[in-house]
Amino acid sequence: MNLSLDTYNSLLEALYNGARETSPWTDFLRQLSGLTDARLTVLNLARPQPGDPGVLFMSDDLFDSEHQLQYANDFSALDPFVNLPPGEAITLEEVVPLGELRQTPYYREFMQPSDLVQILGIDVPREHGPGIFLRALRGEGKPAFGDTDRKLFNLLGPHLRQLQSWLDQTRRQGFELGIYDSVASRLELATVLLDREGRILQCNPVARALLSSSRLIGDRKGKLTALRRGDQGRLQALLQESGQGRSTPSLAPALRLGDEDPAQDLYLVIKPLAADKGAGVHPEEGGPHLAVYISTPEILSPEQQGLLQQLFDFTPSEAQLAIALANGMSLDQIAEERCVTRNTLRTHLRGTFQKTGVNQQSALVSLVLRSVAGLG
Repeated sequence: MNLSLDTYNSLLEALYNGARETSPWTDFLRQLSGLTDARLTVLNLARPQPGDPGVLFMSDDLFDSEHQLQYANDFSALDPFVNLPPGEAITLEEVVPLGELRQTPYYREFMQPSDLVQILGIDVPREHGPGIFLRALRGEGKPAFGDTDRKLFNLLGPHLRQLQSWLDQTRRQGFELGIYDSVASRLELATVLLDREGRILQCNPVARALLSSSRLIGDRKGKLTALRRGDQGRLQALLQESGQGRSTPSLAPALRLGDEDPAQDLYLVIKPLAADKGAGVHPEEGGPHLAVYISTPEILSPEQQGLLQQLFDFTPSEAQLAIALANGMSLDQIAEERCVTRNTLRTHLRGTFQKTGVNQQSALVSLVLRSVAGLG
């Protein structure tokens, strides 16, 4: 790598201006890929986890939003390259030798098929937890990352810290610069940020269109409001519960809003930002406190049913039942449609509870929506 002063200046300019791009940080990541001979470079503001694709930007379109969510569900918990020494460039080989790595499911099922085996990374933490993560990835047959690549990553460390400080400041001022909007828009999710008092701070374009046209939910005097009286009581109770941290941390609270036509139903998933250290959001007075994700129902395909069976080891009947419940059908409706008894359905329902660890239909619906909605 021949790193001239002009090349380095161009790289830094792309880093600091990246949030303003239509596709954030693409220029920076592509320049970095060229300098490190990487097949893929990734800037990560929130690590993926099951049900949540995180907030990340890539130099190339190797993985679309559906594959990112699939990675989050299937592989994120297996990733050995996490919690790196703060501010220090390090390779995966130093954490897990290649011979040992090859014995892992993560290598066999993700790294080898995608040919993303060699990784160079740096983690830049913040006071309240991890902040920005930068990765460069190469194929297994490529030369190993060398000292020059490490030096470049170490040079970028202080600038990543400065970028993190700037992002924190813009969040406190209530401006997200389209970063979270762009992620939610790619997933076709309406996203609404609320403060501690339940006031709407920001909506992405999908949410703005939904709140202005829906018969079920809207913006009333600056607050997120369910437009049917019964729904409004349930929504406000759930927002209060989530805002006070009483919801189960591992399962985001979910709510279905609907009337006679299930095709018009809305599904809400509520995420307390105060507990989301990995996403780099630390609500202060007047800042974002809750994120509300709103999606419309969809008819899940047979392939998506298969994903649900793989994720939870459901039988076909259990997967079909879980999907039907997530699409807003009642047990009576499902029994009539499939010509089975309620007792048969309750047997399948108990099976889904045992395999997922939940004990309520609402929790099962939340899990299904977070796990397979948008996949397939």
